[in-house]
Amino acid sequence: MEVCSQNLNDPRTVLLKVNGNKCNMSCEYCSELPKKFSDEQCSFDFDKLCALIERLPRDVDIILHGGEPSLIGNENVKKIVQFIHEKGFLYKPSLQTNGFLSDEWVDFFVENRNLLKL
Repeated sequence: MEVCSQNLNDPRTVLLKVNGNKCNMSCEYCSELPKKFSDEQCSFDFDKLCALIERLPRDVDIILHGGEPSLIGNENVKKIVQFIHEKGFLYKPSLQTNGFLSDEWVDFFVENRNLLKL
C-alpha cells in the first residue's frame, strides 16, 4: 500500500494505492511498471488502510488506485468505501481501474454508485 498526493495544483486529492502496483495487465505504456514495491506494499491490509484514512482531513478527494485496485475484491472495496462514508468525508471516493472487469464488477459499481465514483 502507498499513499501519495503529488499534484501541486490539487493537494486535496489523495491516491491510496491499495495493493501497490499489482495489476492484472502489463501494458507497455504504464507508468507503474518501473516502480519497485515490497511484498508488503503489494498486499492489502484493511486495518492499516483504515488507520491511514482516519488521519486524513475530511475534505480530501480519495482515489483508490494501484496497480489495479479491483484485485483486492469487491467486498474489500465496499468495506473501504463504507468506512470512508461512515467517517463523514465530504466527497465520495473514486476507483481508478484499467477497465478489465467482469460483469460482477459492473453490477457492483451500479449497486454502489451512491458510495463510489468510477
